[in-house]
Amino acid sequence: MAFYRGIGGSGDATDDASITQVTEAQLAAAASASAAATSASNASTSASAASTSASNASTSASAAASSASSASSSSISAASYASLAAISETNAAASYDSFDDRYLGAKASDPSVDNDGDALLTGALYFDSTSSALKVYNGTTWSAISGGGGGGGLTAVVDDTTPQLGGTLDANGNTIDMGVNVITDAKVGQWDTAYGWGNHASAGYLTSFTETNNLSVAVTWANVPDVNITQSSVTQHQAALSITESQISDLQTYLSASSTVDGGTY
Repeated sequence: MAFYRGIGGSGDATDDASITQVTEAQLAAAASASAAATSASNASTSASAASTSASNASTSASAAASSASSASSSSISAASYASLAAISETNAAASYDSFDDRYLGAKASDPSVDNDGDALLTGALYFDSTSSALKVYNGTTWSAISGGGGGGGLTAVVDDTTPQLGGTLDANGNTIDMGVNVITDAKVGQWDTAYGWGNHASAGYLTSFTETNNLSVAVTWANVPDVNITQSSVTQHQAALSITESQISDLQTYLSASSTVDGGTY
């Protein structure tokens, strides 16, 4: 193998070829070294990228774990909400059924059962579309309720077959018409006064009286007080009275007897 002797040195063709190979080898080695350096740099970059990807993957995994935990919590919350919704639905259905048992809606006649076919509740209501009146069930019968400005109530006392007062009955200065007789405040006062006299049955009060003296028998007028015989009671029969001579036995005596008139005797 020939050695490079420097520029200007003598040599043959074989030596020159060897020098050329060495030079090419050096150039190839340098190129390989540069490529290796580039590969190393690329490898380092790839390693850095791989590390970043690993870090990102770890972050994503952590986020995924958090999302999974949140999803699990959301699933529990959704289940809880679903349970609460079911309870609310049950309660709403019960409330509606309770209301539906108490207000039966509009009907053409008095119902005998509620909308579910069950027994009527006392206090149940319905609108009578025939008479256009709101009615209430008192446990036995239906009664109309007035919707007037007085705040409502029975349209007539007769509508309530078992009325009961919740307090003192104030007639407010009015009377009570019984149909034939009328109860007034004055009459009630008189009844109270008479009640204070005691038991009328044992007091011997007259309960009836029939007049038996029709003047068909003699009447002793002396026993009749003058105040009870008025002038009109006497004079009302004057025109029907006539006196004949036979009715006065001493008429002649009166006619023949002397009479003094205006101071003279006749």
